[in-house]
Amino acid sequence: MAPATRSSRPGSRATRTAKTTTTTTTPASAESPRPSRPKGARPASAGRYKAPALDRGLDILEKLADEPNGLSLKRLADALGRTPTEIFRMVVRLQERGYLRRGHDDAYHLTARMLALAHRHAPTKGLITAAMPTMVRLAERVGQSCHLAQLHTTELVVIAEVAGSSPLCLTVRPGSSHDPAETTSGRLLLALQDDPVIPEAERRRLRKSKVVRRASSVSRGVTDLSAPVFDYTGRAVGALTVPMLVLHEPPIEPAEVLSEVESAAARISDALGGSAGSIAPPSPEALS
Repeated sequence: MAPATRSSRPGSRATRTAKTTTTTTTPASAESPRPSRPKGARPASAGRYKAPALDRGLDILEKLADEPNGLSLKRLADALGRTPTEIFRMVVRLQERGYLRRGHDDAYHLTARMLALAHRHAPTKGLITAAMPTMVRLAERVGQSCHLAQLHTTELVVIAEVAGSSPLCLTVRPGSSHDPAETTSGRLLLALQDDPVIPEAERRRLRKSKVVRRASSVSRGVTDLSAPVFDYTGRAVGALTVPMLVLHEPPIEPAEVLSEVESAAARISDALGGSAGSIAPPSPEALS
């Protein structure tokens, strides 16, 4: 029998032809660009361990620390490159723990609760340590109490206080917070930061004089005498203030007390390696 002849069908192995596949490589420069990270969002941590929830909480605190007027939930989420849903529970929890407060305009702000942690931090603790001996001597010399206050985002926080030796004197509780624009020491520190909340003429005057004598807007019959404390960078890190009661026959005149306050603030600045001779330029946050 004659051998069978294999037909050459189209598509069979005998007639199949090799096809050449052309692959087009797109240059890296021609790839679609990734969407840019929203302003304020932080890059992913390159650390060994990941803690996304902790990162979100720290991002919220650090961002609000740069926002003296606070941020709404929507603006905060946009600044962090997240959605309001992603940060809502974290914001509420921080508020419940007392680290954030919600204003009447629905904006979130840091609270003075961070002061409890800051007191354990070397710079603040160092400031109080450097200031206390001088504050004790000042209170003894003028007979009135004195206190040291710092700006904390949108609040002025009293971090130290020494009672006066006079039978009548006004004391301010350490840890209490106040609207800086409504206090003498707060207005002084805002002016030194060139904050526009203080009228320009007043800013120029205070930046030149670096001391202030002003009737208290908080207590009647009290004259506030305040001077700034500077660190080694030339930045005003606090204000030393004597809330002087206006008596009919004061043992020492307000002008003399103001001179004592200015000298005491200068001694504290010297202890911090600072000087009132030159004021550091305001930070970008202060001008925003």
